Amino acid sequence: MKFIYVLCIGLLICTACAPRIHTDIPATAPATWAALTGPRYGTDAVTASFSLHVQTPKRTGRLVGQLWGYTESRIRLDLFSSAGPAVALIRESPHLWAAYLPQENKAYHHDDARTG
Repeated sequence: MKFIYVLCIGLLICTACAPRIHTDIPATAPATWAALTGPRYGTDAVTASFSLHVQTPKRTGRLVGQLWGYTESRIRLDLFSSAGPAVALIRESPHLWAAYLPQENKAYHHDDARTG
């Protein structure tokens, strides 16, 4: 019991002597966060999930998808195989279409989302 008491006192002393961590928010933090998260548009959120059964003469499988985003800004479509790994991650905004294929480790993009 004495050992536990000494251990607790030792831990308390160690934490009291630890250097202080400054939690001041730099002036650029709000601008950086806004650039990373993008604009928010009220209640026009879109979410959908689907499952698609695919069959060819040689193979059969299932494709699972999730669609989410905002109609006026960004829409994202994530496609997964039935086993779980991502097949494609697609993002579309009014000015950019981008897709990433993890199995090939390749990304594709087009500056005009309507043409891409």
